[in-house]
Amino acid sequence: MGTHLEVERTFAPDVDTELPDMTGLPGVAGISEPQTWHLEATYFDTQGLALTRAGISLRRRTGGEDEGWHLKVPAAVGRLEERLPLSRARLAPPGELRELVLGRTRTAGLEPVANITTTRTVRRLLGVNGTVLAEIADDVVRAESPVADTAPAQWREWEVELVAGDLGLLEAAEELITSAGVPVSAVQSKIVRALAPRLENTPTAERQPPSATGPARLLVLPWLQEQVEELLRQDLVTRRGGASGVHQMRVAGRRLRAALATYRPLLDREVTEPLRDELRWLIGALGGARDAQVAHELLAELVEREAQRTDVTALRRQLAAAHDSAEQEMTDHAAELLGSERYLVLVENLVTLQDVPPWTEAAERAAHDVVLSRVVKDVERLVRRHEEADAWRAPGEEGAYDHATHEVRKAAKRLRYACESVEAIWRKDARRLRRRAKQVTELLGERNDTVLTRAELERLAAEATQAGESAFVHGRLHALEEQHADELTAAYLRHWPKVARRLRAWPEPR
Repeated sequence: MGTHLEVERTFAPDVDTELPDMTGLPGVAGISEPQTWHLEATYFDTQGLALTRAGISLRRRTGGEDEGWHLKVPAAVGRLEERLPLSRARLAPPGELRELVLGRTRTAGLEPVANITTTRTVRRLLGVNGTVLAEIADDVVRAESPVADTAPAQWREWEVELVAGDLGLLEAAEELITSAGVPVSAVQSKIVRALAPRLENTPTAERQPPSATGPARLLVLPWLQEQVEELLRQDLVTRRGGASGVHQMRVAGRRLRAALATYRPLLDREVTEPLRDELRWLIGALGGARDAQVAHELLAELVEREAQRTDVTALRRQLAAAHDSAEQEMTDHAAELLGSERYLVLVENLVTLQDVPPWTEAAERAAHDVVLSRVVKDVERLVRRHEEADAWRAPGEEGAYDHATHEVRKAAKRLRYACESVEAIWRKDARRLRRRAKQVTELLGERNDTVLTRAELERLAAEATQAGESAFVHGRLHALEEQHADELTAAYLRHWPKVARRLRAWPEPR
């Protein structure tokens, strides 16, 4: 499977508009002779257009230089495109591509939703040494749906796609083209334009801005929807092998779980409590190998600093092997988990939760009556966890204190997420409290990292000793991490009075 980053801009010229002279663009020394292709593409999606709504396209295309199966997904800049040759499947999408979008499609089947034919004339912008900086495609497009009773749509568009050029070139091309009277296309995707009637005719929930006096559900629902969407975005990153996806999936899961706890009275608990249990399972199931990977990354930094004082060759080699093993374990485990029926049922239930929330009568009450009091509950929970942890801060109780401060961190995270969810209304108060809670999570998060690294050092030391190797460096690093944990504890205790003042300043419900 080949991966291609697509960074392009689409424009909407009239039928007889001529392309402006592009040779004056920065770095452009010339433009190639035009080449014309006839492209035919069949796009696949669910009946509800789950992929298109998520900015994902899956197609089978013939003609041109890159014919084959193409899966395009949103990226930080542009779109990432996975390509497979036509030989991998003739009519139905290949299994590898269907697996990547399983989080979106789940039990729904994929079917042809649009046929798009394009007559494409391509010119290449060339650098001084002949390097292709960008391609300009002049497309005449015809789109029809095999299932919708609508007339075929036809239009013309220009696409400027970067090859070896940079964003500066793309921006300069946009300025040149728009100054010639050709606007940037309102829709940057052919499939979205082709399916516009079906996308527009789908009923959507009424959108009302939240307010302190409006129903509490108007504040809570966008937060739930945002976290479900983030979970699905990171599902795809994880399926593509991105280690960051596992971490971000856990974060989205924690945010969802925290929201369902914070706003417990607003939603039917018979629906939400089982979801909280399943989210706990998902977070934990994704956590083991990821925690080990984080510990190895932190230890690698410690080892390099220690290399200035002593020989760390053996530990560096041991750590690299352990890191590779943990990374492979995480990748394999995540792939198995994301393909499991239990996970797909959870995602289906989360999507249903955001689409048809099981609101209670409390959700109709004013936000300042309901939501403020729920944040107060999270404030009280954090204070309680801090006091419980403080009771374990004594020599000989290090293990209990580690666990107790981890509970403080979880309570601070829950409060931080609650503040994020109400920032649309209680802006300044919510931001200030969120920042204080975030500082707690960062200090205690770093402290918890030392718990992970010390445990891993103990494991690696035992492994080295069994192999007849020295564990001196392991012990030295363990002692340094213990010292670091003490420093972080002191920093957290110094910070707490500021947190307490901000907790007391939170507005009282009316």
